[in-house]
Amino acid sequence: MLFVPVLDQVAARIGGVPVGARTDPARWAYRVRDAAALARPDWVVTHHDPQAEADAVRAAGGDPLDRPLPGSAAVAPLLELTRVLAGLFPRTAVAASLTGPVALARALAGGGTPDPELVTDCADALAGLASAQVEAGATRLLVWESDEPGPAPADALAPLLRRAAILGTPVLLRGGPVPATAGVLRARPDGSGDALLVDPAVFAPDGTAAGFERAWSSWTGASAPELVLTDGPVPYDCDLATVRAAGERPM
Repeated sequence: MLFVPVLDQVAARIGGVPVGARTDPARWAYRVRDAAALARPDWVVTHHDPQAEADAVRAAGGDPLDRPLPGSAAVAPLLELTRVLAGLFPRTAVAASLTGPVALARALAGGGTPDPELVTDCADALAGLASAQVEAGATRLLVWESDEPGPAPADALAPLLRRAAILGTPVLLRGGPVPATAGVLRARPDGSGDALLVDPAVFAPDGTAAGFERAWSSWTGASAPELVLTDGPVPYDCDLATVRAAGERPM
């Protein structure tokens, strides 16, 4: 079973600094490396920044297709982060985070139900970003999609999934209903998907590693998922002994 925790906040905690993926991506990559040395993830997640793509679109005037996302000031540093991490982890899968098209469209619509055309445009723009992330060295794509009902969410994901298939890059999809698709792992909290989505609170600062050890035992039972993903970053105030216990889990 693969274990994929999101380590942004752990990296900040260990370094005693704010999250710096956008402001200093090269230096931040080394912070992520330090966190990964403690947790020993099976995939290294580049970042968790659900507002990055929305910030890029807003800065370009609000049209997702007006300017390519990879060249924006909000997203370009994240591509540099992927490049550095790919060099630091040549033998470990590097999973580049992307916001899903429905989630991005919702953010641009102020949290309301977005227009279907906006979702389609977001999907096309994100497909371009997926290509750029793979070119930068990502070997996996981690798509953070909205759980809220939206216009044709399965169709909305199609451009991104097609692009990933062309690139030969596996996708881990958090949220958003999608039909069974080759190369796509669906993370669900109820165990109905290919991957299990777990609450990062399993790393809560209780002063012991027992909570994680119990959780790990339950995850690796008879119906163990292919992969376990934390639903967002392990919290800044986590118990580092628990993170270390994760790194010392049976492999």
